[in-house]
Amino acid sequence: MLRGAVFVTVYSHKRVDRYDPATGATTTFAEVPAPPMGLAFDAGGVLWLTGGTLYEAPGVYLASRADRRRPAMV
Repeated sequence: MLRGAVFVTVYSHKRVDRYDPATGATTTFAEVPAPPMGLAFDAGGVLWLTGGTLYEAPGVYLASRADRRRPAMV
């Protein structure tokens, strides 16, 4: 369950981690092809993120709660 979870970008490892405050566990939520920078959930619960190297145009990636495969570039 994602309720209460905290999602953070790990720029140096090109991934998004999920922290569960109920258990104190941190797990990898998604690995992405470029360093992630910004995160936002839409009304449908889909996690959107921007990623790329600093000072270069970022790409946009998509990760879903239900689909833990590599996010697709949009």
